[in-house]
Formats: sequence, structure tokens, C-alpha cells
Amino acid sequence: MERVGSHFNTITSIKAVDKPTEFGAKEFEITFAATLPQEISETGKFGIENLTWTPEVVFSDNIIRNNRARGALFSTPKRVICENNLFDHTHGTAILLCGDCNGWYETGACKEVIIRNNRFINALTATYQFTNAVISIYPEIPNLKDQQQFFHSGIVIENNTFETFDRPLVYAKSTDGLVFRNNTVTYNTEFEPFHWNKHPFFFERVSNVLIENNRFENGWDAEKDIRTENSAEDAITVK
Repeated sequence: MERVGSHFNTITSIKAVDKPTEFGAKEFEITFAATLPQEISETGKFGIENLTWTPEVVFSDNIIRNNRARGALFSTPKRVICENNLFDHTHGTAILLCGDCNGWYETGACKEVIIRNNRFINALTATYQFTNAVISIYPEIPNLKDQQQFFHSGIVIENNTFETFDRPLVYAKSTDGLVFRNNTVTYNTEFEPFHWNKHPFFFERVSNVLIENNRFENGWDAEKDIRTENSAEDAITVK
């Protein structure tokens, strides 16, 4: 089970309550190896992620073309390497890092994600769920302003090529530790720009963000091209 503070929570048994077996059951009795920390009580709502059965991911040398929803969605607390792929005309965002304990209940936080040496061609040709940018780091957090801890962390986006007809490149929410470096961005006129997000970088409640050594075909202006909300003044460093 996910860490709470310095406390790891080990489950010793799970028993169905509303059904004879776990098949079709919606209520369970969970027994832990040790007493739970004070942060977890009957008055709150909590999600449980099975850390024993979460994988490391190497996603490389693939062609993702004309996908409707998105190119790739990664959601594991273990290391993810996404490299040497072609994301060609994905209808939605090319890469999504989600996080959901409000609807689908299928994904927790990412701790180490490396996105490198990929080519993105005219992604984001539609706007619907999780389509804020070509790479969208979008955990579903209802009360972002009062959130006490960041959700995602340890994300590096480097040495990629973005070929795009529109503006948004990276969107990140509730993220501590994001690097965008040594990337090349070129622009084309295959489609008319239409996206509501007019900023290459849009950040909501972030910390330790570094943007450095990138090449923009038409140049860029950090003052105008970075939109930041609910973040400290020193949350973003540009070199």
C-alpha cells in the first residue's frame, strides 16, 4: 500500500463483506499488519494502491498514429522510460500522466518518468478530457488550492522533437520536479490553430520546474509563454 508519511502499510488479508466471495463484492474488510497512522481514520476517504503489483515500464521504438483518445497513458509509481517513439496525429494528448481517486479509481502517482528522443507530429487535434497540451500531466484533484502534498514528481522531458500547428506543449498540475530541456519545437500550417490554451507551458500548483536549452523555431518569450497558477514565485526556473 502507498506510503503515508514515513509509514508503509502492509495488508495481511482482504475479505468480502457484502458477498460470499470477492466476485461482485463492493465492500471489503481489510486487515493490516500494523496499526495505521493517525492520518488515516474513519472520518476521511482514502484510496489504496497495490504497490506489489505495479510495474516498471519501458515504452520504446513504437509508432502511435491516429489514436482517438490519446497516444499513451502511464500510471505507475515505478520507473517509466518512454523513448524513441513516433506519436503521429494523436487525436487527443500524445502522452498523459493521470491520477484518479474520484471516478475511474485506476491510477496513483508517478514518481519517475523519463520522456526522451521521441517525435511528436501534430498531436492534439481535438479537445475533450485531459487534452490541455501535447504532454498532459493531469491528476484529478477537486480541491487543488488546499492540497497539502504534490501528486506527481520526477518527470524529465528531454531531447524530443515537437512538430505542431498549435501552441500548447506541456501542461502540469500538482507536480514537484519537472524538467523540460534540449527539445526542439517547429511549427506548421497543416491545421488552423484552435486550442483554448494559448501557452506552450501551463502549470497549476507546481514546484521545482526547470526549462532550459530548448530550441523554438519562432522563438519564445518566457513572460508570455508560461502560464502559472497556484504556485510559488520561485517554482519555475528558465535557463
